[in-house]
Amino acid sequence: MEPLARISYVTVGRIGITNYSRVIWHAWHFCYALLLVFKVVCGDFGIALPYTLIGYYVVGEKS
Repeated sequence: MEPLARISYVTVGRIGITNYSRVIWHAWHFCYALLLVFKVVCGDFGIALPYTLIGYYVVGEKS
């Protein structure tokens, strides 16, 4: 009877991790890097948008 999956074990420093753990770590790293790039590229828009919306509603307000 063969095992369902073969898990290779890698030693990184003093920590041993499986290939599945490495894939999960790479996915999290990619996600955080993508969010950082998004914040840098769209940061000015994200800061400017609330001010324009607030300014619009304050100026357009009727007494």
